[in-house]
Amino acid sequence: MLSKFIPRRRHGSADSGESGRSLDSFRSGGASTDMEKYLTILNGIENDIDAANDDVDDLGVIHETLLSTADGTRSEAIARQRDQKTTQINNHIVRLRGELNAVEQMNRNTSLTPSEEATRRTRHAVLARKLMGLLDKYRQLERESQKMYRRRMEKHIRIGKLVTL
Repeated sequence: MLSKFIPRRRHGSADSGESGRSLDSFRSGGASTDMEKYLTILNGIENDIDAANDDVDDLGVIHETLLSTADGTRSEAIARQRDQKTTQINNHIVRLRGELNAVEQMNRNTSLTPSEEATRRTRHAVLARKLMGLLDKYRQLERESQKMYRRRMEKHIRIGKLVTL
């Protein structure tokens, strides 16, 4: 099980080095209740899912820009940007999956009242569905982009054949 969550950025902000809640701080008790700490952790995960969703939208814009660019040098720069954004999204998704799995494991290993268990199970399921929606959106974007790149290449090949005739 993960003992700490990776530092996260808040939705809509640049990477500021702010750290997220850890499972260790959840277990240590303190001023807030365990449920408040748990919900704070889940809110951080939800913010990260929203940030990843924004990154997928940004990647869509990058794909569109790359498809509409004819300048070779500019295309290379945009392609690097696309590759960096893709890597960032993939890393984000892997981390989010790990965090959700750690929360699920923590829920299994914690004795809870029936109402707390139901609340936690429901909240976790909502976030898992939200992450799956993000994955579906990302996969769809990648499929559509591949189709567009393929069509563009086929068009260039047809034009090249016409020019050589």
